[in-house]
Amino acid sequence: MGLPAMLGKIHSCAIHLLWVRLVAVLVGAAALVLGIYLMLSSIDGGNDQLFIAALLMFCRCLLIYCLVTVFQKAPPQIGPKQGFFRRQLIKSQRALRILLALGFLVLTLSLVVMSYRLAVIGLG
Repeated sequence: MGLPAMLGKIHSCAIHLLWVRLVAVLVGAAALVLGIYLMLSSIDGGNDQLFIAALLMFCRCLLIYCLVTVFQKAPPQIGPKQGFFRRQLIKSQRALRILLALGFLVLTLSLVVMSYRLAVIGLG
């Protein structure tokens, strides 16, 4: 599976997950409010684990929202009758989307690793 095929898979996944965008906004807003409340209410640092969990949940929801929003619309396919500049514009749009997809993959993996390490530290 090449990178353009990956772009098509992410686009179809984003179309199927449009309903998750609203859930991500609601849960992310609740996590942000909880994080701000915990940050302002605990001066001695007693709620650090809850604050970190709320911050991680907000980051996850933000990543899901951005992923669904960015890949909701795919660039058009290149046709044989299109002009040179139009083909180059479409190629650059597709290349930018592929770079964004790879960036989202790196961010997702780093968030998973960070969540795991913080869970091990918090439980240990």
